[in-house]
Amino acid sequence: YAALALPHGLQACWSTPILARNGSVLGTFAVYYGEIREPGTEELAAIDGLAALASIAIEHELAFRQLSESEQRFRSLFDHHPDAVFALDAEGRITQANAAASTLLGATPAELRQRLFARFFIEDEHPRIEAALASAAGGEAGRLQVEVQGAQDRFPGYLVTLPIMVEQRAHGLFAVLQDHRELRSAQQTTDRKSVV
Repeated sequence: YAALALPHGLQACWSTPILARNGSVLGTFAVYYGEIREPGTEELAAIDGLAALASIAIEHELAFRQLSESEQRFRSLFDHHPDAVFALDAEGRITQANAAASTLLGATPAELRQRLFARFFIEDEHPRIEAALASAAGGEAGRLQVEVQGAQDRFPGYLVTLPIMVEQRAHGLFAVLQDHRELRSAQQTTDRKSVV
């Protein structure tokens, strides 16, 4: 960078690598002088301190970007999933619901929030649903066929419950609900044809 520095009257430069905690190089920290000279002991210590601060700032920014990207990927999967997806707390209350969930159950995401998830199934299903949610809250995934009580009608569904794991501990759960009306209708048509 001498060609850039010299026209500005800069005659000397001392640079040090900016090191990550794992020892990899994140960049360099450079100090320029208006005369030809070497840095003193105090200047070297200050430069090393500033390089360490720059390292912390860079690593913090990189971690934030990775976290933000991870959140955006999750949000994209959650929001655009074709099936109804719910995030639930450990007590089985809905904390988030995607647009497909809102459409399937005939309620806005705000209306779904804080409601008990089991409420959206016929009463006979409540013990099975609550057991599946408790298992997922304890770290075990589950799958079961269910009867859903929608806003307008009752219909068959398929429920998948998944624990939300953070540092190997369950922190709430996800529930994915598929509408199986068309599947049941197709099965009934096939059954009628095989009887005839």
